[in-house]
Amino acid sequence: MLQTAIAYARPGDVIRGDADGVVVVRREDAAEAAVASQQRIEAEEGYISAYRAGKTVIDMCDLAPLRAAKGLVIDEE
Repeated sequence: MLQTAIAYARPGDVIRGDADGVVVVRREDAAEAAVASQQRIEAEEGYISAYRAGKTVIDMCDLAPLRAAKGLVIDEE
């Protein structure tokens, strides 16, 4: 067992867990957290669509100028 943090839950708080971990969201922050979560889901869906369309992480994050500045070359064979 690995414990990295302690979270306290109060009645009415939202507790959500998945394979990546568990989070406790205070009841008064739940609506804002739900909006932020939906925005993240939509952004991730956009990334997945772009990757499926053939874009790379370098394309998506506009890393080509940085790569070029450091003299890094990608062998695309």
